[in-house]
Amino acid sequence: MSILAERQLTDAERDAVADHERPGVWIEVHFDDPISPHDGRTLSQHATDLLIVNEVLRREPDHADELRPFLPPRGVPMSWLITLGDGVTATQQRGGIHSDPLVRLLAYRTWGDRDRTWRKRDSAEPFLADEIDGAAVQRIYGFDEIELVPIVAHGKQPSLRLFARRGDRRAQVAVPEPGVRQISVLREALLDALDALERQLG
Repeated sequence: MSILAERQLTDAERDAVADHERPGVWIEVHFDDPISPHDGRTLSQHATDLLIVNEVLRREPDHADELRPFLPPRGVPMSWLITLGDGVTATQQRGGIHSDPLVRLLAYRTWGDRDRTWRKRDSAEPFLADEIDGAAVQRIYGFDEIELVPIVAHGKQPSLRLFARRGDRRAQVAVPEPGVRQISVLREALLDALDALERQLG
């Protein structure tokens, strides 16, 4: 008997089971800290499904019997690696929802709402850490062009302005400049600006 019918599910579990499948993004995380290499690309649903199953198995090996039908014919790949289209290998994803309700339930029981509440800014944050990876941020938000420009006006403090283009639509927002000693504040300001551009460009 499937664990979907073993007992009364909670409301949160029913919501997780009823979710729609969704491709995740390639983000590698170790002890809650993003690690390289990864580039924030959107994964295929197939790759997302495999990575979700692999992570559930790594964290909860007792689910092996339930997850066996969702594994590749040869079982779990060596070192939990999934080969992506251009030959690079991934071990983790974020933000994806599995295409099968049973796996969605097991994933929810393993890490809760982590992927269900994942936002674009969560994907972009690792690429605004020590250095800004504009190509990754542009890819995550689906912008055709993005540029952070310092604005210097006579007699005024320098400021930053973030420009973005999607198709023939363009938008810009001001970014508060907190100073070089407050990188975390600048990162939050950039994420807020990216969200504002996303709303403007639709």
